[in-house]
Amino acid sequence: RNKLTTHCGGPMISFDKLLNSKEGFINDDKIIVEARIKIKSVSGLQSKAGMIDFSSPSPGSDNVILIVEGKRVHVGKQILALHSPHFNTMFYENDELKDKEEIELKDVKFEEFIDLLKVFHPSHQPITIDSVVYILRLAKRFQMTYVIDQALSYLIETDKLTDAKKLRIAKQYGMKTLERYITNEHTRRSYSQGKLFTRVRPVLDFTSPPPGNDAAILIVEGKKVHVGTQFLAIHSPYFNTMFYGDFAEKNKEEIELNDVRYEEFIELLNILYPSDKKITVDSVRYILPLAQYYNFQWVTDKAVSYLKSTKDASKATKLVMANKYGLKELELEVMLMLNGREIKDLKKSGNFKEGTV
Repeated sequence: RNKLTTHCGGPMISFDKLLNSKEGFINDDKIIVEARIKIKSVSGLQSKAGMIDFSSPSPGSDNVILIVEGKRVHVGKQILALHSPHFNTMFYENDELKDKEEIELKDVKFEEFIDLLKVFHPSHQPITIDSVVYILRLAKRFQMTYVIDQALSYLIETDKLTDAKKLRIAKQYGMKTLERYITNEHTRRSYSQGKLFTRVRPVLDFTSPPPGNDAAILIVEGKKVHVGTQFLAIHSPYFNTMFYGDFAEKNKEEIELNDVRYEEFIELLNILYPSDKKITVDSVRYILPLAQYYNFQWVTDKAVSYLKSTKDASKATKLVMANKYGLKELELEVMLMLNGREIKDLKKSGNFKEGTV
């Protein structure tokens, strides 16, 4: 079997030569092409789904401009208030600041603040060894428990920092859980078994309006669900169009959602919002299709991540869901773990399209 290596801009092979069986590129009536791509820069599009650069207002009217090192940062009040008691007070309770169009933040670096925002906005930018210290410092200052927990998870899991360095960070920022993890073997074992407890955030019931002007009432199985339109809109093109597009729904005080169960929709919202609700083997069966239907990409990603890591769902269940919802990455990962007997059993089950396994 022949092999050709070429580079973009380099010498190319003609299709006539490639398809000529005498040249040796065809094997068993197939040609295998491997493309190795190295991205050096991205221009004119978002490098990651949901990426926001905060250079323009969020959807809705409840917006403010934060001045950081003399630069403007456009943020949605509702979104920051939901993650931070500090900003909730600033935007909705402080009489001197709540009506201002621009508010200056002092003693904050612009690039570091942008990185902080990206941790809890739809891109959910990962924390790194370079950002963890200043992300943690800012999260502590602005009382962002979700971000603090993300930093804690990173510090526990990373092998790029020594235990001594982690311990200094734990003591500096009062991270008792991290300190126990480093110094206590029992705590390490508990974390490896998924038992390490960080904090409890309340599960939301959506029975009262969120702060600010960007709010709506969704009617689900005859029950009222109070939501922040700005928060849902930045996470979902579906709801962005519903609330802010050129449709009749955007002017309605109440909007009915059909073909969705109330309890399942509340569960979906709690996965999306900063609460303590986790995806389980029971809930993933409806969370995943709801997330895809309403175009909550981050919730879809969380569901896929759960299915990849959980031992509570069988390989057959994972493969059925991957096949049903077009999750090619999950499908491939599960298939690579199958042994010969499992493949035969799955073929006999009749749950898969021809060629899947």
